[in-house]
Amino acid sequence: MTQKEYLSLLEESLGNINNDDKEEILFDYREHFRLGLLEGKSEEEIIKALGSPKQLAKQFKVETLIKEAETKKSLSSIIGAIMAALGLGFFNLLIGIWPFMIMLILIISLFAAAISITGMGLVSFFTSLFNFNDFFQSTGFVFYSIFTTSLGLLSLIGVYSLSKWFYDLALGYLRWNIKVIKIKN
Repeated sequence: MTQKEYLSLLEESLGNINNDDKEEILFDYREHFRLGLLEGKSEEEIIKALGSPKQLAKQFKVETLIKEAETKKSLSSIIGAIMAALGLGFFNLLIGIWPFMIMLILIISLFAAAISITGMGLVSFFTSLFNFNDFFQSTGFVFYSIFTTSLGLLSLIGVYSLSKWFYDLALGYLRWNIKVIKIKN
């Protein structure tokens, strides 16, 4: 493989990364070749030191998606970054997906529980408003419904904070994963 073929394959493998990032990456690799050739290395030696252009492109795509997930915090952006990271290697596929899936299911379950508790409190409150048979029972029911609604709303706030913490944890894991892969290569 020649320098031109290497850079062409890298550019092709970068796919739909925005053009500014793509040009910056290609510029860096042209510089690697230029400096390597000035040091007297052959193109083959430089290519061997740089590694597979397809693997590099995957790493750059993951890094781009991580940056996007950091700036645009959403479930779809973090899932996109994790799915791209899973494509980096078999280890990521086996080890990386399980903690993420367990945490995602846990957070969704906690959101559902908090929404259910809040809804149950609201239904109890409105039910107690129309039940005037026993004043003391209705009053107790109103306090119970206020307590249940408050507990549900506080749970929602707690689960929201937990989901933000999980989001940052997932981004940290992805950054660490990319760093390990770069050191390994």
